[in-house]
Amino acid sequence: MGKHEVGTPKYIANKIKAKGLQKLRWYCQMCQKQCRDENGFKCHMMSESHQRQLLLFADNADKYIDEFSQEFEDGYLELLKRQFGTKRVHANRVYQDYISQRHHLHMNSTQWETLTDFVKWLGREGKCVVDESEKGWYVHKNKVERRKASALDDIIKYEESKKKRTNRNDFWLVQGIIVKVVELFATLKELDESKFCATIELSSGPLKGRIIDKVEYEDICKVHLQTVIPALGRPVLVVNGAYRGYSATLKELDERKFCVTIEISSGPLKGRIIDKVEYEDICKVHNVDV
Repeated sequence: MGKHEVGTPKYIANKIKAKGLQKLRWYCQMCQKQCRDENGFKCHMMSESHQRQLLLFADNADKYIDEFSQEFEDGYLELLKRQFGTKRVHANRVYQDYISQRHHLHMNSTQWETLTDFVKWLGREGKCVVDESEKGWYVHKNKVERRKASALDDIIKYEESKKKRTNRNDFWLVQGIIVKVVELFATLKELDESKFCATIELSSGPLKGRIIDKVEYEDICKVHLQTVIPALGRPVLVVNGAYRGYSATLKELDERKFCVTIEISSGPLKGRIIDKVEYEDICKVHNVDV
């Protein structure tokens, strides 16, 4: 059979099918399967694979809806930013460009029932600036907001730098960290703040297990002790600088610059990534399994 002539209904239908833009009501988001007609969709709904997906969805419906909503939001905003920048544009135009992509996520799988609901939500959350006119809803990225965010980042960096200078201490020892004694490793066992001395236990070498007490702070900090850097992904304690006292996870190691990147793992700053932290400012934690 020859090809259908350009411009005929059959030619256009085949092109649409090839591109993947078919009727939404025949698309299954859980299985990510597009059916061509009602009969095909019914067959898919009765299939064993679809029933398995439904069981997974029923076990944790909120989780799937949240994931679908996040994916839809990311795709929509990425397209708005990349294609329109800070220009004011009709929300439906962005949506039509988004759904023209073959593997887009369908809105009926998200927490929003209509595009209007989604646009209003974007405005409430401060994701972008929205306004309504006689022609419908418009969206755009705000240049002022971007400048404010940049200025806020500068303020945060300045405050952290100031805190790093004021929170630095010559005495960095705390209980529960592993330190290096010249060429030996030791665990800090006790601190006697009244006498300015400490008790350590050697944990490697021929003297492993030996307890040494009444070691003066000044001697062990300036002469005998060094911080220990663990393997990537292991926990550390920040013992000096702006984040002194925070627990963290070692993310990256820069041997040329003698610094590391860590992720704060506790407290109000949990999840924050800190780079260019000097070796001397962090230390391996004793007896922690991860």
